[in-house]
Amino acid sequence: MGGSGSEPGQFADLRDTVFDKSGNLWTLEGPTLREAGDASYKGNSRIQAFDVNGKFLRQFPLGVSAEPAHLAVDGQGAVYVSFPATNTVIRYGKDGRKNAEFKVPSANGLTTYRQGAQDLVAAVGGSFSGKIKGAPADRVYWLDEANPPTSTALSKSLERVADLTADGAGNLYALADINSIYIFGRDGKLKKTIGSGTATKAKDGSEVQSSVAVGKSGEIYSLASSFLARFDADGEKVTRREGVFAWYEPWNISILATDPNGRLWATSTALVKSKSMERYHYRPVLLRLNEDFFAGESKGTFESSLLGTGLKPEISSAAPQGIAFDLKPFRVDVNLPAATRGVKDVDGLYVVYDAFKNVISQGRFNLPLREGEAAKTSFTFTPPRYGAYSTDVSLQNGGKTLIRVGANFGVTPLYPTLLTLPEPVADLRTDPARQMFAGLPAVRLSVNANPKSWDALETGLAAATAAKGNVWVQFTDPKDATPEAVRAVAQRFKGRVKVYEIVNEPDLKMKAAPYLEILRPAVQALRQADPGAKIMGPACVSINLPWYQQFFEGGGGRLVDIVSFHDYEGNESIDPNHWQAKISALRELMKQNGISGKPLWQTERAIPAVRANTFSGLQQAIRINAHDDILQSLGIPAENNLHYYLNETGYSTVPSYLWSAHGPHPAVFVQRTRYALTKGLKFSDALDFGSDGNKILSGLRYTGTAGEVVALRTQNTAPQTVRFAVRGATSFRIVDSWGNERTATANGGALSLELGQLPTYVRVPEGASLTVSQLNFGRNLAPQTRFAYTGETKSDFAWLSNGILETIHSGLKGSNTKASTVWKGELPDPGIENNDSTLQNPPALTMTLPNSLPISTFVLYGLPSDNGYSALIDFDIQVRKGANWQTAATVRGE
Repeated sequence: MGGSGSEPGQFADLRDTVFDKSGNLWTLEGPTLREAGDASYKGNSRIQAFDVNGKFLRQFPLGVSAEPAHLAVDGQGAVYVSFPATNTVIRYGKDGRKNAEFKVPSANGLTTYRQGAQDLVAAVGGSFSGKIKGAPADRVYWLDEANPPTSTALSKSLERVADLTADGAGNLYALADINSIYIFGRDGKLKKTIGSGTATKAKDGSEVQSSVAVGKSGEIYSLASSFLARFDADGEKVTRREGVFAWYEPWNISILATDPNGRLWATSTALVKSKSMERYHYRPVLLRLNEDFFAGESKGTFESSLLGTGLKPEISSAAPQGIAFDLKPFRVDVNLPAATRGVKDVDGLYVVYDAFKNVISQGRFNLPLREGEAAKTSFTFTPPRYGAYSTDVSLQNGGKTLIRVGANFGVTPLYPTLLTLPEPVADLRTDPARQMFAGLPAVRLSVNANPKSWDALETGLAAATAAKGNVWVQFTDPKDATPEAVRAVAQRFKGRVKVYEIVNEPDLKMKAAPYLEILRPAVQALRQADPGAKIMGPACVSINLPWYQQFFEGGGGRLVDIVSFHDYEGNESIDPNHWQAKISALRELMKQNGISGKPLWQTERAIPAVRANTFSGLQQAIRINAHDDILQSLGIPAENNLHYYLNETGYSTVPSYLWSAHGPHPAVFVQRTRYALTKGLKFSDALDFGSDGNKILSGLRYTGTAGEVVALRTQNTAPQTVRFAVRGATSFRIVDSWGNERTATANGGALSLELGQLPTYVRVPEGASLTVSQLNFGRNLAPQTRFAYTGETKSDFAWLSNGILETIHSGLKGSNTKASTVWKGELPDPGIENNDSTLQNPPALTMTLPNSLPISTFVLYGLPSDNGYSALIDFDIQVRKGANWQTAATVRGE
């Protein structure tokens, strides 16, 4: 119920809501709308009453100009309102007239308190001695109509009391600094504290704010960061539910109350003035929450033990930013900031993993805790090799896990060709020095029409130039790419900005023709202001071939010096076959429109480390590195290929950063090694493994005056041994993706290497050569095969053997965004109980040849597991011999 206005049942400047013993709802409104920030908005400065069904009963004005805080109704129907700024509580009679005024220093918290058959009103405030206004609350004042006010000293003084309530057992609950609920008995003695006493925006329910309410069974409700929280009466667990984008948003709710039936009410007081938001935000509003609001199956509901509240371990290391450059013992620190905690000590279990989840070290520790004090312990491990490492720290009490946290570290060589580890920067969005350290040389800076952004560009440009990154500047929004703004920026940065990109992803906002209307005058202004600067565009969000065709037909290709694109496509899988075909198609369009000589740049691609709500840093490293290799083979070097983005900032729903608050991801070290080994070399060619081999293997050759570096990888889910022919040398230096070097010796002119999905680098000395034999498996028997599936399927079996890997992409044969040609076979739901028989006899795809033929090789092509839809990860391959099936291969995971 509610809405903005002054009519009965509407609200303006809503401050508090309470229920009397009959179940009537009372609301308090102030005189001003502080949230609106607009003097033309006025609060109603009144009290309204509604019956148990929400029917309006009556209203009356406050009659004072002071700012009210809280409301209470006693057993006789008298209404009490606190005014902290004037150190008063005013009582109104049933007729709505003011009939008493009580002096309560810094009065804020106010609640109805049942004492036997009588309902009193309790107010917390300070003492009359010394400072009054803003003084700590150290007393509870008892107010009623029949007796003079009395007070009881509190055993703990409270700062900044936000709310006060009481339960049926005679306890008072005060919400005060720092983000805690203090529970007092009738005698004023502190009985219990809920909350950690910290302000770190923790999401575990330990930092309670704004309001407190108590249910019939003793459960406690409050707001905790972006959650509405319920603490069980037994004090064992807290349940949190996050907000939804409509009625209930805890970051906009500031008042909680329970009615006599124990039902929870939440009040949202904010005023939204934006017309675009009115569809979702009908505030001010009072909401009665369903009884199953905190049910475990509700979306966004989380349960945890109260014993773990206040435990906010921070994992750090003695190595700066968690990175070391040698293989000496590595110290890891476990820090617990000062807090109010539910336990007096914790047992710790730590495990250190490498990027492949191999256990490197593990151990235990015990950490005593003192109330309100910080605590710290440390452990060490010795990294066996260069690489990415992570630690999982579990804090336990009584054998029960209270909280688990992790952190990422790394050990990498000090490559002389790369920057040393730079100091952290304040603005995480622009960090070119760290980008160069991580082997990401493409640096995009943004600018707009506001001159203030030009000063920020000065700072970013200076940092990017010092780091020797390949930097360009983008006018991101169409409204900022005006001729006036473009001219002013180009004049100020003349000769210092080498490339400008005009508008980000215009195909999301408009067709090619309107974009060209923005581009033409911007290009003209830029050419006049800085003739030496290059112009780049259109930076479409995907390789939208029809859009590019319209752009080229309209003359866009002749306006720009560089054609840019973002390769966000379909299922987001880093599929070399798709990109080779799609980028080749774009180059063909450029050729048809007479601009084949212009370079292609990829100016934004986010490759996340999170899939299906699971962090997989190794997969991110594989995908980013494979993406670099694919684009390099297609004429787009790392300097012109932007990964978006480096540091943990930007879109939280696109966690594509490589460096989080928990440390560097594996991709930092993989990219760093790649760039260190290829920097200063020239890409020569891609190795030809043959028609079948090129679908499985990849090799890029880089040449320089001292020899070659060849980067080799397999797309196979399992490591694969490949033989290479070598001449001119018998020993070769082999470097893995983390920078670990070894020597491999050729035997009889052949060098055998085991390749994985991450690249292996071979240093080929000057005068030596490394070549590969083409891998061709012979005639494909699959088109002759008759398929059958023991599970449910509605797909065409011909899709399995037509030579096309149908994917959820667009613009190419066998690809479409609706997945209408992707073969689908139903699998058993692993969540179904009593499914043992199905799992023991899983669905099978059988392939029968028309007659007996020799099979030399079985190759199964499918989507990599880096896409957001599905992939075949666990399977067996069996061959029927006589009446029996024999397992020929078992594949589990990647």
